[in-house]
Amino acid sequence: VERPGTYEYPIGVPFQTLLDGCGGMYRGRELKAFIPGGASAPMMKAADREIRMDFDTLAKAGSMLGSAAVIVMDETTCMVSATLRLAEFFAHESCGQCTPCREGTNWMKILLRRIASGQGAESDLDLLARVVPNVGGISLCALGDAAQGPVRSLVDKWSDEIRENLILRLQNNQNSFDGIIGYDETVIPDVERALLSRHNILFLGLRGQAKTRMARQMTELLDEYIPVVSGSEINDDPLHPVSRYAK
Repeated sequence: VERPGTYEYPIGVPFQTLLDGCGGMYRGRELKAFIPGGASAPMMKAADREIRMDFDTLAKAGSMLGSAAVIVMDETTCMVSATLRLAEFFAHESCGQCTPCREGTNWMKILLRRIASGQGAESDLDLLARVVPNVGGISLCALGDAAQGPVRSLVDKWSDEIRENLILRLQNNQNSFDGIIGYDETVIPDVERALLSRHNILFLGLRGQAKTRMARQMTELLDEYIPVVSGSEINDDPLHPVSRYAK
């Protein structure tokens, strides 16, 4: 917004009134989403801009007023990256005492990071949808409920953007590497040329036996040992899912 700060309004004021009171969207950009009640509140779409900011109305709409710490996002925001930022916070804050919160917050972070970094698959969206209900409502404290709010709204309201993110990230990666080998071990064109010229190859999610089989195949192809390294093994950083091939 143009004038971020602390504002006092009567309960039940429409969100749009609050937005106007803050000077409107930053540099006249378009509203894309907003969080009405702090990081744990499920996100709302721009179409909900006239919703009244009170506990009952927001609860019926699937969100909550919570701390009334409003977060506003414009059309330049990647909803996957924004949700990942929140998921990383909650995963860090989990004390680890109960399994649903400890494992659930970590898995939400892992899946979103995988999608955001270009290593995601369509199945990750389905897995994310299955993880979320198993975090809220069954943890020892309210952190589990808080952690699943933003992710649940991402899956429910921006699933199309998740799929677009998967496609665009993959296309961008293809432009950066000579060849790509996918989850199903399908070789995308130019990988053999890249291997023979010792260029970079991007691997998507190869683990365990699949990685071993791929290493054996490439060793046979080049008649020399070829180390196959998945992204998770490089400093556990999915932003660097590249194996370098050299003699």
